[in-house]
Formats: sequence, C-alpha cells, structure tokens
Amino acid sequence: MSAGTPLAPAAVATPASACPAPAAAAARLSIAVPTYRRAHWLGRCLAEVLAQVAPLPPNTVEVLVSDNASPDETPAVLAELKALHPALRVHRNPTNIGPEANFRLLRDLARGDYLWVLGDDDLLLPGAVARVLDLIAQGYDYMILDCMCFDEAMRVCRNKSLLRLPRDLPFTRADTILNAVHLGLGFISINVGRRELFGNLSEAEHQHFARWGMSFFLEASAAASRARTGIVVATPLLKARRADPAEYGAYNYFSVFLEGPHEACQILRERFGYRRRYLRRFKGAILRRLAWRRLAYEHLTGELDVARARRTLRAHYGSYPLFWLTCAPLLYLPGVARAVRVAVRLRGGERARRLLAREGG
Repeated sequence: MSAGTPLAPAAVATPASACPAPAAAAARLSIAVPTYRRAHWLGRCLAEVLAQVAPLPPNTVEVLVSDNASPDETPAVLAELKALHPALRVHRNPTNIGPEANFRLLRDLARGDYLWVLGDDDLLLPGAVARVLDLIAQGYDYMILDCMCFDEAMRVCRNKSLLRLPRDLPFTRADTILNAVHLGLGFISINVGRRELFGNLSEAEHQHFARWGMSFFLEASAAASRARTGIVVATPLLKARRADPAEYGAYNYFSVFLEGPHEACQILRERFGYRRRYLRRFKGAILRRLAWRRLAYEHLTGELDVARARRTLRAHYGSYPLFWLTCAPLLYLPGVARAVRVAVRLRGGERARRLLAREGG
C-alpha cells in the first residue's frame, strides 16, 4: 500500500483527468492498485495482474491504478504498460493525498461490482483472478484470501500461509471468523468484496485510526460485517512482500498492535454488530500471539518502555487471566531478565536466538 508524504515535482505531474470518468460499462471485478514511489515493484505487480486479465472477455475485470504523485519512474512505467494494455486505467493525483485518501479515491473511481485493492508490491499467484471470479459467480459478497509471505526483496518465503487454515471457511457473520483471520484483515491485498460494502468510515475516522495503521483493518472488518455471505479462502492466491522499515518509518509497537486493536474493537461492537465474545477472543489472541513475545524481545534489546507497557496492557487486557500468566511476570516480578532469556529461547525463534548470541546469552 502506498506510503510517504513527499510531493512530486511539477515536471512529472499529470492531470487527474488522465483517468476516464467511470461512465463506461461496469466490470464484474475492479483490481485497484494504489501506488507511491515503488516503480520497480509496481511494474512486477501489474505485469502479473495484466497477464491473468488479458485472456478474459471484455468488461470482466478492469485494472485501475492511482499514482499518489510518485516522484520516481512510476509515470514512465505506467505509460509503458498502458501502451501495451490500452484498457489499463491510470489516475495520477497532482499532490500526495495520503494512503487512506488514495484508497477511498480508488473505491470511488472503480467501475466493478466487486473491488479488490491490491498492494503495489504484492504479486498474484497463477490462477488467482480466475479463482476470485469463480467465488464471485458462486454468490459470495466478501472474500478473504490467504497469501504467502516473503521478505523485503521477495526472494525468501518466510511463511507459506498467512492464515494457516485447513480448508475454506464460509461465513454469514463476520465476527465468527475474526479470530481465524485476526489482524490479517488489515492487509489490503487479501480483501475482495462488493464495492458498495466499503466506505463505512468518515475521513476523520480514517485519519484517527491511521495513526495506529488500523484504518483499513477497521474498514475491512466493517465491510465484511455487511456481507450476506462470505468466505475465507485457505489456498494462498498471492505473494505478499514484507514491509520495508525504510519505506514506512519506525512505529511504536504497543500503539500499533495493542492500543489500536482495542479501540477498533469498541467501534466494531458499537456500530457494526460484532459480538463481545468474539472480540474478546480476538484480543486474547493478541496476548497469546504478540504481546508477551514482544515484551520479551524489547526487554532483551533495552527498547521497552516499562511504564507505558504496564499502563497500556493493564488498562486494555487486565481482565484477561492470560495477561497475568504471560505479561505480568515480565513487567512486575524480579528476575525478569532471566525470565526473558528463557522465554525467548523457548519461543522467540531463530532471529531471537541469534540476538541472544550477540548479547552474550
């Protein structure tokens, strides 16, 4: 998904009218790609998409790109691809409007009955478009797709399945699959749904949750809650590139993964009908999968703000027995350094073991 804020020089700016107004015949599916300053990855992404779309009948799938005033070679890449594929629709913002606004713009520009927003650095696996069209033909309103997870260079597969489900999971209530999909809902490329299901948040709400990186998670969760029928697809249909910190900048882990989901859960319950028991399981999974291991890691590296971690975790998760069993010992009990080393050795993985070795563990 597009990121960053620098504005493009006027020399490369093109008018917004480069993208035709959505007055032509509607497509069944819009694959919409927001992009910013990733010309190399965008070219690879679109090459995969267009190769799968080209053999299809007209008005089956439209491919739409919104360039968020990229200052690199993105306009040249898009011009070259459009010369080869005239049906490619290209929009360029005169100035950078931010990733959340660019997503909303794509939703408005799209002509398709269904909307698939695809990250500009993610790649489709063979047959992905055909599979999504088949699910649309079966009548599903919303689809959540599994993906393979790769490193920043797209060379090493770090995880063969993001969702790790044994089989497809149909649903009629989105809260029932929240724990299975978890924070993966915030990954734009795995969400496909009827276009009218999106657009549940105001601009102010998008900006509010953007500070935690949670705006699309909340948008997707709300859209899924409005679907009559949906399905979580267990077979990976795309390759996702791990975010490069140099592109996104640093962030506070506890704000993004602990404070943000807590506030998002309140909105989902109050406005979109998510039931308390499913939201509680979702937050419990954050404790189980993320919180205590991150505490251990930051204790080990000296990055942990103990006062903030105590305040945040106890306020949001103090009613969970799992908090007192896993996180509280790391925050309150003496001898925590030794407990951290033991916990990281047992559960931290190879990266943590290498870190321990460097630290003399």
